[in-house]
Amino acid sequence: MRPSLDEMDRITAAPPGTVQLHENTDKGDIEHLITVPGKSDVILQPQPSCDPNDPLNWSTWRKLVNFTIAALYTLWVYTILDIGTVAYSTWNAELGISYSNLSNAYACNTAALAVGGVILIPLTLKYGRRPVYLLTSLALTLSSVWMAKAGVVGDFIGSNLVSGLAGAVGDAIVQLTIADLFFTHQRGTMNGIYVLVVNLGVFAAPVASGYILTAQGWEWMYWYCVIFTGITFVAMIFFYEETKYTTPVINAIQSRQQTTTPDADKSPESNEKKYNLRTMDTNVTTPQNQQGGDWIDRSIPMNSYMQRLRLVSNTPCTLKEFTQMVFRPFIYLYCFPAVAYVSLQYGVILSLFAVVGNSQAAIFSLPPYNFKPSSIGLMSIPALIGAVFGSVYGGPLSDWLILVLAKRNNGIYEPEFRLYLCILPALLGPAGLLLYGVGATAGLPWIAPFCGIGLFGFALASVSNLSLVYLYDSYLDILGGTLVAVTVVRNGLATVIVFAFSPWVAGMGYRNTFILCAVLALIAMLTVIPMIIWGKTFRTKFADKYRRYALEDAASTSVRV
Repeated sequence: MRPSLDEMDRITAAPPGTVQLHENTDKGDIEHLITVPGKSDVILQPQPSCDPNDPLNWSTWRKLVNFTIAALYTLWVYTILDIGTVAYSTWNAELGISYSNLSNAYACNTAALAVGGVILIPLTLKYGRRPVYLLTSLALTLSSVWMAKAGVVGDFIGSNLVSGLAGAVGDAIVQLTIADLFFTHQRGTMNGIYVLVVNLGVFAAPVASGYILTAQGWEWMYWYCVIFTGITFVAMIFFYEETKYTTPVINAIQSRQQTTTPDADKSPESNEKKYNLRTMDTNVTTPQNQQGGDWIDRSIPMNSYMQRLRLVSNTPCTLKEFTQMVFRPFIYLYCFPAVAYVSLQYGVILSLFAVVGNSQAAIFSLPPYNFKPSSIGLMSIPALIGAVFGSVYGGPLSDWLILVLAKRNNGIYEPEFRLYLCILPALLGPAGLLLYGVGATAGLPWIAPFCGIGLFGFALASVSNLSLVYLYDSYLDILGGTLVAVTVVRNGLATVIVFAFSPWVAGMGYRNTFILCAVLALIAMLTVIPMIIWGKTFRTKFADKYRRYALEDAASTSVRV
């Protein structure tokens, strides 16, 4: 028995992000929707096409090869961006560079991260993922060479600017890759892996760097980065396939808009077309053999090896259209509360952790701790432990939870389902900041700030993952622009907070500074509550504007919708 016409109207007229993810067992099978092979009650969202070249239809090993290379890229991005704090005391002693100048160089890095996303993500949407990955990998390698040979303040500022510009896409391009390759019920897990890899770069790399600094000198911290980024660059040349998938997207969006019109034709035939939200032309349409079976049209030829590794996947567009892509993320911040919410959550928590990292060398190299650089690096271990648990909490657990809640909600998934899990880290994160900052300045045993860093690491990983996947699920059709907005806000906040940190400490001391940081974290993270309550209302209110922007973006980038 198929769903009634009223039910189909309700689903297809839903706001962006509201999709049928689970079969309503009371209503019988939904024969015209593609389901997960072996799990006929779980519906694939977005619905894949018949085309074997569609990245959603790639074999598991092809997806994992691409994602693994992207994950390694992410690891080296965050390693290069974050290992420097371990050497602050060494640079201060050997090169005579003040902690204030080192913090300013780091702030230049975060400013470059903000600017780089605005420039590079529109290029990613126009020319494809592959050329941007290759260009930025090469730039990261060269910036590491510069850093290994640094001797004056100008070298630190210049190399940080280059690595920041290149590393900017690490915040967005990998998430575009995840959206290209994986379905809604998989994104929490895959983004959880991404967040874990980020935290390996942020937390584990400084631990290793502390020992490298002690054994081989600080220069070798960066020579190893040169080696590993170079290897990844070569792997990208030969094995990373382009995941930008070009389809007749304008027809698709127009079809989708027509299917959500209240007075649309209510005949059974038209409703069957309405219910499949991914209507395409005949060469990429969703097939009719869908109950966990093989929906791929084998008559469509596979791209050759060289076609998969093409350097550029250009989408022709006018200068005006490209300029709109550059500036539209700032419109998204204003128009869509979910984008502003994710930007605030992600930005504040990552900015405050930058403060934690920047303060460790200054606090723990002095009495009563008197840590050596290698021991200071070990203070990243609790953050990594917390991040592992946070990645599981915000990843596989959230994917399991949304299937359970969708089943209880007549099979309908709402993106806000993931946000319920944000409440616990919203409380633990500020508590961790207090335990770290107040505990360290009070001279408590090292285990107190150690545990505080662990709690904040858990909050960082879980909130980052849950917020980003909420953005995926809510506004997939304009994901590139929304990720630029998130990147700009995140790194803009980091720049302001890192620049302000030294004056705060000079004026208030470390104790009061971290109390202030904990209050800021609590206020920002508790904004999840109004999003849980009114998130769907916001998505409904701005649905027409979203569809208009999605249509315009599709016309100039030909991305999947």
